[in-house]
Amino acid sequence: MRSITKLSVETINLYQNYISPYKGYCCAHAALHNGVSCSEWGKQKILEVGLLKAISEIIHRLKECKHAYSLMLSSTVDETDTKGNKKDDSEYNPFTDKKNIYCCGNALPCYPF
Repeated sequence: MRSITKLSVETINLYQNYISPYKGYCCAHAALHNGVSCSEWGKQKILEVGLLKAISEIIHRLKECKHAYSLMLSSTVDETDTKGNKKDDSEYNPFTDKKNIYCCGNALPCYPF
């Protein structure tokens, strides 16, 4: 593995292990699309094609994450059905219910990074 690729992957590992768990939020793109976080996706992309080739794709992914965050914030919270009855958990729609922005155990907000 080339040194710049190795250094970038190690930096992402440090972020994932020592910063991300303690910052209090998670990846909006991962929460919205039920996929991997942007940091994990970026690490995989770097390992696949190398850092220099991955940079533009990583930037695009981060823009998608920002968009996912905006979508999640703009979604509506409607916890009642059309008759005014409270919805049960089986009716929860993660794409329209605003509480989805609390993706880390429904306690911590998601942010676009």
